[in-house]
Amino acid sequence: MSNLQISNPKGAILNSGLRTVEDVLKIKGLPSIAKMALLNNKMKLVIINWLMEVNEFMNLKKGMTEGQIVLAATTILEDYNSLNTADLALFFKNLINGKYGNMFESFNNQKLCDALDLYVESRLEYSVSKSQSKHNRFTSQEIQGTFLEDKKREKKRSN
Repeated sequence: MSNLQISNPKGAILNSGLRTVEDVLKIKGLPSIAKMALLNNKMKLVIINWLMEVNEFMNLKKGMTEGQIVLAATTILEDYNSLNTADLALFFKNLINGKYGNMFESFNNQKLCDALDLYVESRLEYSVSKSQSKHNRFTSQEIQGTFLEDKKREKKRSN
């Protein structure tokens, strides 16, 4: 995802092509938003722009106020800074589509954090599952290799 897309939240959310956490994790080399914030002192403004777009997309009777949006951006930078921009694009797309529950015509920092926690949990679960699957394949191959080596040794001894 290029910087142009990062500065264009609507485009990043609508046209990211991201559908799952797996899609996000396939993108290699994206820096975390913490790292981006160190390189670009305007990262908070970028996140504010994303939150403003999301607030507008959700078309709620009581969206976030400007102050709540600034607080939410600060919270994301401080508490969810290990995420990257692909994570944010997928998260906000899912949020808009109601995947973290109905916002019941209002949106605030607590609802945002609850939804972010669900996203982070699903990301972690996917990573653990993938790691466990790799471990199982390796262990299975290792056991099979040992079994075959043992059979070869037995055959040599019997000859």
